[in-house]
Amino acid sequence: METYIKQNIYFIMNQRGISTSKLSEKSHISERTLSDILNLKTIDYNPRLSTLYSIANSLDVKLLDLFVRSENMDWSQDTDLSQDEYLQILRGNFSKSINGKRHNAVSIYPDLSESTISKILSGYETNPKLLTIEAISRVTQMSISELFTRGG
Repeated sequence: METYIKQNIYFIMNQRGISTSKLSEKSHISERTLSDILNLKTIDYNPRLSTLYSIANSLDVKLLDLFVRSENMDWSQDTDLSQDEYLQILRGNFSKSINGKRHNAVSIYPDLSESTISKILSGYETNPKLLTIEAISRVTQMSISELFTRGG
């Protein structure tokens, strides 16, 4: 998991005066899971999209705000898209990016197998893990925030 995502969550929590226990209560995510996500020394933690969506929603920011590399963000308090809508946008941008390519030609990362690609594009995978989203980002050469932006 990218360090800047953890830093963004910390920054928003600090800016809003929200403790880990309060975020746990609001998001219905255990304090242990939040600690695993926020631990800057742990780079291999792999939360699902629903977990990150719940965190963003509980912090009153857009999911995209967690994926932007910036220390000077004006954190929106607008959660206008549902998790399903974000997933549809991801699916559309991914599909457009690999248009005409065989799935095995783009499944060059361990977290992005042909099966995973098929499940995401068909809509069968409704809660991908962050490492899968990061692999899609590398394959498409789009930032994570671009993947979740209409017309990305």
